[in-house]
Amino acid sequence: MKAQELLKKARAETYQTKRVLNAQKAKLEAKRDSIEDKILEEIITDEVYQRQHNAVEEQIKGIDEQIATASQDKRENVQAFERLLLLGRNPGKAYRLATPRIKRHYITIFWDRIEIKNHKIKKAVPTKTYLKLFPGINYNLPENLVANHKIITQPNWRAWWGSNPRHRA
Repeated sequence: MKAQELLKKARAETYQTKRVLNAQKAKLEAKRDSIEDKILEEIITDEVYQRQHNAVEEQIKGIDEQIATASQDKRENVQAFERLLLLGRNPGKAYRLATPRIKRHYITIFWDRIEIKNHKIKKAVPTKTYLKLFPGINYNLPENLVANHKIITQPNWRAWWGSNPRHRA
């Protein structure tokens, strides 16, 4: 299964990245310990200690942030795979659960163009891929079916307000 291979590859890349970052972090922690030992043995001055210690701490913080980012990327990849699997298994449910931005992408999978006139769907043109997958289907909607599908728009609608009815102009 192609999706399973991609997921395994993403996991392996994340694991490798984390392994490298943890090795770098361990080296920096050893360096920090060495600096702390040198201040105790009075090999370096307080100023040198502060400067070197702060530099090493900043590098460790940076590596911790990279590790957190790698973990977050892995979680996002898994969520994307879950959505793709849901789309393949149950497109209707995937569409209902999707955000408006994702819904627009889902529509483009099936439809090249949807023509609207007077808030009504006049013509829906399927994609070439969809036509190849489902040949012989009549995509021309009967006039009475099209008439029942009214597109709801309001003159005072603002895109950034979304679907919240409390925001009226």
